[in-house]
Amino acid sequence: MRPGDTDLMRAVREGDLDQVIGRARAGEALDTPNRDGQTALHLAATLGRPEIAGCLLAHGASHEALDGRGRTPLSLDVTDITVLHSIRQHYQRFPYPEVRPE
Repeated sequence: MRPGDTDLMRAVREGDLDQVIGRARAGEALDTPNRDGQTALHLAATLGRPEIAGCLLAHGASHEALDGRGRTPLSLDVTDITVLHSIRQHYQRFPYPEVRPE
């Protein structure tokens, strides 16, 4: 784990989708930035992990969060167009979390 990374970010770096799903379903904060201002979604996009990025988006991660360099997670400065296309495909296929009325 890198300094400033959350446990969620560690799971993203390791490519552990099950861990990411579990943390997202448990209500873990998805947009907590590390020391570079990157969120878990920034890392998933940068590392080319489209299934994890789709999962994070489906659970409400912000695609507008800015990193320390002013980049959004899905900008072409962070990832490339083929990864973006794959993220979109995974996001559309990912089962959305069940919303329970309070």
